[in-house]
Amino acid sequence: MPPSPVPDLLMTNSVPSPSQGQEVRRAITAAKVDISRLDEEIARVSKVLSELEAERQSLQTYVDEHQALLTPARRLFPEILSEIFRRSPPGSPRQLQPQTRAAFYCRSWRSVAISTPDLWTLVRV
Repeated sequence: MPPSPVPDLLMTNSVPSPSQGQEVRRAITAAKVDISRLDEEIARVSKVLSELEAERQSLQTYVDEHQALLTPARRLFPEILSEIFRRSPPGSPRQLQPQTRAAFYCRSWRSVAISTPDLWTLVRV
């Protein structure tokens, strides 16, 4: 922040002289120019920040999608997955049964659920 051209008047009720008034006007004009410059810089930096945030979000999505490839559930043998489905406790009558919900999780789980006849011996309507 620039120094005041009239520091002795700042904390008083004194009226500036005409020459002091001119100095104050010049100081205000210079400060407004600086404010305008800072506003432009803030806008530029905000744009850069938005671009960086978008790039970061894209990378986070990439990581999340690829991290999902490494989940242990993907390595379960169909026989184990089928057994898990068989042992799932029943849900409430108004909800889809766990076995049915499992069929909607992903293509491989759907295939296992559909190929496990024990899951479909009792279907609530």
